[in-house]
Parts: sequence; C-alpha cells; structure tokens
Amino acid sequence: MPQKFSMKIQDLLGFLAWCNGDAEELLSKKMITDETIAEMCRKNKDVYAASKLDFFHPGICRNGNRMSWYKFNNTFTCNYTRTMAKGVALCFNTNTNPDPEQAEDAKCMISYAYDTDPDELRSTLKSLVDSKWESKDLGRGYFGQILKEEDSIFFCSFANYQVNRK
Repeated sequence: MPQKFSMKIQDLLGFLAWCNGDAEELLSKKMITDETIAEMCRKNKDVYAASKLDFFHPGICRNGNRMSWYKFNNTFTCNYTRTMAKGVALCFNTNTNPDPEQAEDAKCMISYAYDTDPDELRSTLKSLVDSKWESKDLGRGYFGQILKEEDSIFFCSFANYQVNRK
C-alpha cells in the first residue's frame, strides 16, 4: 500500500515553493490567489534561509549551512503535519478522506539522499515536467512529457507521518 501515500507533482512543487517563500510561482500557477496569503508565503523566505544554518540543528551533521532534507523536515514537514496525524502527501491527496484506499496509485517513486538540497529536487522535477522527450533516431517531434504535473508520485519525506519531538 505504500503507492497509496502519493501526491500530485504540482502539489509537491507547490509545497516546496510555499516553504521556500516563492509566492510568485504560486500566484502564477493560480495555486494561491489572495495577496494576503501571498505575503504570508513570502515571509517563509526568511524562515527557509535561517533553517539552513547548522546552528539551529545541533543533532544533525554540520554541512556548511546548506539546506538538507534533514533540516527541511525538522523545520517544515514536522511542523506542517504536527496536528494533521498524517504525512504531507495524504494532506494533499483529496481522495483519501475518509478512506486511504481511495488514493490514486503513484506513477513513480522519487529517490534522493537526505543530505541533498530540496531546491535541487524542485528544479529537477520542474525540468522533468517541462521537458519533452525527443528521439534523433525516430525523427523530429515530441514523443511525450517525461512527467506531468497531474501525475501522482511517492516521495518518502512527504509520505511518512513525521512527528516533531519538541
């Protein structure tokens, strides 16, 4: 059943944009439409910048004040899901209430190292959604997108319910 703990790529990108304070991206995609909400989102830029600092994460291996999934999860994922009693993916998956079995199966699983920067994943996913596969052997033309924003994916950090122990 792990494939049921999925979320749409557009929601994953939206959550990362929200945490990073990128209100302009969310406004352009009409994921938010209210300027008050956009201003709240913009304030996350400072939180995101501060959460990169090793000083705020004494239990995590120092990495030169770069953002990592360890730091991201401590700062954003755990705090977002603290009162939800479910992972980020199920919070965004509208088919899971009240029955998680109704969730759409994931099309693919995203694998990553916890010491990598979430911005790397965000830019990689964007390029996979925006790219078109082209075959030089079969002639010019598009043969389809690699991934679509509406595709459901399994993403470990957001599939698991992570409790902030503080």
